[in-house]
Amino acid sequence: MKEALQQTNGAGVDISYECAGSEVGLATAVAATKARGMIMNIALWEKRPAMDMSNFLQGEKVLTASCCYVDVHKDVIEALSSGKIQGLETLITGKIPIEKVVPEGFEALVNDRENQSEY
Repeated sequence: MKEALQQTNGAGVDISYECAGSEVGLATAVAATKARGMIMNIALWEKRPAMDMSNFLQGEKVLTASCCYVDVHKDVIEALSSGKIQGLETLITGKIPIEKVVPEGFEALVNDRENQSEY
């Protein structure tokens, strides 16, 4: 969040993605998003999060979600492939071959969240 605010002169980002499924991750995404910006939830949640709705109201922010990512990430993928977004490697905690995505990806997130997320 600190870097996002620094890079935007304190304004916040246009769109943030909550991928951890944690209250801390959601609060960070909301705080890093500019007024009238969008928070996109793509996380799997184990329990209902408690949220301070005043930040949404005062900033007129929008919370939306996507499970299948249909037409959602086109701009992000283009920005990544063109090199417009730098430092992505620091956000990736691991790479999993497609044939192991269920046991080492989804099941690990559900059964071993403490070691799978930075939050």
